[in-house]
Amino acid sequence: MTAGPANPDTSTEKKEPALPAFVNDDDRTMLLKEWRTLRRISPATERRMRKQGLGPKTVNVSSGRLGVTVRADREWMEAGGARGR
Repeated sequence: MTAGPANPDTSTEKKEPALPAFVNDDDRTMLLKEWRTLRRISPATERRMRKQGLGPKTVNVSSGRLGVTVRADREWMEAGGARGR
């Protein structure tokens, strides 16, 4: 009898985070906290990028709360993310 790997999830390769189910919904708005988690960006880096005009376009979600649409995130990533502008 041939056995497979004891635990296939213990590989040393870095895995990309699983994309949330809403990534194909262009009009869905992520709160900045959700966006930072998805893109692995710290709050300080996100603020610095927005100040320098390097982040994706933001939208007002409510008073004092900003978000990023899936479309804006995708366009930003296609343009190279923080490195592309």
